[in-house]
Amino acid sequence: MRRPPRCFDPVTEGLLRAGSAVWRGQPEQADLAASVITDRVTMLRALVACSSRPAPTRSGDKEAPLPITLANGLPVAMRVRVALSDTPGLRTEAIGEQRIPPMGRLQLRSTPN
Repeated sequence: MRRPPRCFDPVTEGLLRAGSAVWRGQPEQADLAASVITDRVTMLRALVACSSRPAPTRSGDKEAPLPITLANGLPVAMRVRVALSDTPGLRTEAIGEQRIPPMGRLQLRSTPN
């Protein structure tokens, strides 16, 4: 079995701590450990994001591609799915699953339909 990257060790250790506290009959300690895990996962998720436009776009052109920048602040590659909601006056083609390199960025262009 492949070992997860070290950045996930605190999550694994926290899960073990929470399970151990439940097993020992210490629900308050289990709740505390679960809260720490939740905060850690929230922080990790925030390191993978869709950032704002890096350059101005021509909003008047119906055919102009919509630039999207995905940023990964984790030391491991991430696979993400981008879902753009249809907005009145703007519909875009579907974007499939994308791979963002470790500590990297990926520039996408979604073409309006």
